Amino acid sequence: MTLPRVPPGLQILERSTPDGIVLELIGSLDADTAGDFGTRLDALLERATGAVELHMAGVRFVSSLGIGCLICAFGDFQRAGRELLITNLTPELHQMLQMLHLLDYIKAR
Repeated sequence: MTLPRVPPGLQILERSTPDGIVLELIGSLDADTAGDFGTRLDALLERATGAVELHMAGVRFVSSLGIGCLICAFGDFQRAGRELLITNLTPELHQMLQMLHLLDYIKAR
């Protein structure tokens, strides 16, 4: 069985809104990108006020490490009394989060 080719890397576009920060993610959240992604979220947790929204429409692949990174980020934001939410999930990513029962814990719309 041949798996589909996934382009490497994760592009993160940041923009401010009246409610906080939106990060538009494009690419893959995996072993190669999860560390930088986590570092970016840690920095936002320290400097930004308001909610942080992860716009996921451009995410084509999320590995188990990427899922772990999302879980850790949600915990960090929750402990800090801050809001982190996921928006514009692809049907495949929505199904994966649903199968893992993570939508019970992760705020998504």
